[in-house]
Amino acid sequence: MNSEQLKKWIEENLLTPRDAMEITNQTRSAFNQSVANGHLKPYISKDTVRLYLKSDVEKYAKNKRMR
Repeated sequence: MNSEQLKKWIEENLLTPRDAMEITNQTRSAFNQSVANGHLKPYISKDTVRLYLKSDVEKYAKNKRMR
């Protein structure tokens, strides 16, 4: 995978917390609680940067709606 392909994959598959909150339709505090409870886990976590895998967030959002 070259750098352009990697960049495209990152843009298509990784989400910031704000983007993830939009998909899950959660407030910041509710989203943070979901992370703290282990329902959502960052795909990448380094210092203050956390990125979430889009497929994980979409799966969580779907399951959340079914409850």
